[in-house]
Amino acid sequence: MFSFLCNFILSKVYPSDTLLASEMSICYSNHKLNERFFMDLKSTKTIGNHGEELACRYLEVHGMKILDRNFRSSSGEIDIIALSSDQTICFIEVKYRDSADNGLPMEAVNFSKQRRICRTSDHYRAKNSLSEELSYRFDVISITHKNIDWIKNAFEYIPRR
Repeated sequence: MFSFLCNFILSKVYPSDTLLASEMSICYSNHKLNERFFMDLKSTKTIGNHGEELACRYLEVHGMKILDRNFRSSSGEIDIIALSSDQTICFIEVKYRDSADNGLPMEAVNFSKQRRICRTSDHYRAKNSLSEELSYRFDVISITHKNIDWIKNAFEYIPRR
């Protein structure tokens, strides 16, 4: 029963990316499952954090260097800020959906969310004294029960009005 429950939870929380899912199952195989653990996994924030951790590992496997996570400003939050191999700074929004019943994860990154991410990227660049001459892009990592999709250049910078 323990094995079944552990695999069921992992299949709901982590996509079936073989390398990453197996790493995660190793982490949880020694975790004593109890009622509190099950309740925590149902929390949107907890699932979101697991999705972001999975996205970070996925990005690192693909050659990205993670610069910052959950950067917050008065404008909003950026899930992951990473540096690509071609020295492009990537502002990455991570979206997880257990099923497509409420639409695909990437569909949740609407115009309003894009604008907030752009404003927050302005704060990040100012705080870190980053030049406008550097290359920037806005990516979305869409995680579903079975897939991780990395959409590079998912949207363009939206200038202030």
